[in-house]
Amino acid sequence: MCLEVLSEEKICNCVPKITHKQILNNLRELNIEFSDSFSEDLEIDLLVGSNVLGRILMKKCCELDSGLSVVETKLGNTVLGMQDDVCHIDRNVMTTLSMYVRNIKLTDLWSLENLGILNQTLEESKQNSYEDALDDFQQKLTIPNGMYELQLPWKHYLVNLPDNKGLTWARHDKVIKRAKRNGFLRSIKRFLRIGKIWGLLKLYRKRK
Repeated sequence: MCLEVLSEEKICNCVPKITHKQILNNLRELNIEFSDSFSEDLEIDLLVGSNVLGRILMKKCCELDSGLSVVETKLGNTVLGMQDDVCHIDRNVMTTLSMYVRNIKLTDLWSLENLGILNQTLEESKQNSYEDALDDFQQKLTIPNGMYELQLPWKHYLVNLPDNKGLTWARHDKVIKRAKRNGFLRSIKRFLRIGKIWGLLKLYRKRK
């Protein structure tokens, strides 16, 4: 059988081996052997997708007392499934996987970085960009007269800082509309007009 696969230095984290005695005894009674039955966690060498899985599955399949299923493939036997909800101390062992996700988004749980698949070129590019920004920051940092001075912006490819002119005009229009609606605009204009006249009188007196 010939398969086309993608080679990566690291695919994902290791999968724990079966160590429970009851499950191992059940497998031994059914004459089911595994090439990696020893108790040791190893990294995944080959990740098979659904487009290839159908080509390597065999007809033999049986269910263990623990609720797990043994499926025969062209690459060897594999154990799939989940254990029964009812867990008996003398027969089964319950495996619990706890994930502390905190504030992580659900979509981030299957991102390549969280699965351990890293792009070495991208990581080196990020590191170089960080180092360049740090060097530029240190070069532009000066301490004249005992005070720190820094020319901004010191990051590369940073767009011009916004002046918020549009936001200021929008707030100004809201204030004017609110003043008109509440009848305060005339009072404000009258106050400004009186203040302007009073200022002109003071200026006239000073000149005189």
